[in-house]
Amino acid sequence: MADNYLERRMEALQQGSHSSVGKGVNLECLLERVRKTSTAEADPAYVIHPMQMSSIAAVAERLDFYDEFDLIINGPEILVTAGCQEKSLHLGMLVETLILKAAEMNLCATVENENAGSVTIKVTKR
Repeated sequence: MADNYLERRMEALQQGSHSSVGKGVNLECLLERVRKTSTAEADPAYVIHPMQMSSIAAVAERLDFYDEFDLIINGPEILVTAGCQEKSLHLGMLVETLILKAAEMNLCATVENENAGSVTIKVTKR
């Protein structure tokens, strides 16, 4: 059975059929997604799953300066708070990272509220 699958798969590849494994998404593609989804209307029927929110927030842990911030997930929103106001550059980098991660997941993340040292990001499907 495995041999038949491999034979069919090889034939499909030789005929130019696409692989079932998706290609990686590059930065240009993500930026285009962010640009397109920023003007589209949100899909009210789509409910953001808590695991999607956790996945978006988890990407922040890869940043060297992650420990300078508190991230609180509240439904489809992420509240990012800096320990002090001098961290505004890192706050901006963190917010952009979260927005790009959402775009990678075909979701739209937008800044809903911005105060000194804190930003609220809302995640929707568009």
